[in-house]
Amino acid sequence: MKSAGFITLIIILVFCDGQHTNYKPENLQKVSDETRISWAAKRSPIDLENAIIKDTLGNPVSKEDVQNIDHNIFFGDLYADRNGNIVEIVKRKQTEADRDLLKKI
Repeated sequence: MKSAGFITLIIILVFCDGQHTNYKPENLQKVSDETRISWAAKRSPIDLENAIIKDTLGNPVSKEDVQNIDHNIFFGDLYADRNGNIVEIVKRKQTEADRDLLKKI
């Protein structure tokens, strides 16, 4: 049976505009598409283990709930601290630009 948190996550992700993330973490830098492509080309490992996952409203999302969503529909914007460590991932509805990026990676 799906948890209430999972259902809430799906509702937020589906009804929020996929092109605009309302929530943007403070004091963190969004990882650019070019950087993500570079990491993939170099096969650089990305440590996401300690990253906090949030929805487009800034609400924390459990890793269990994230595992249950369709990753062909949703995309995660990565946000790094000054040291380049991925600190937050903001999950949102995938756009055509995201699908193009995934093809390059």
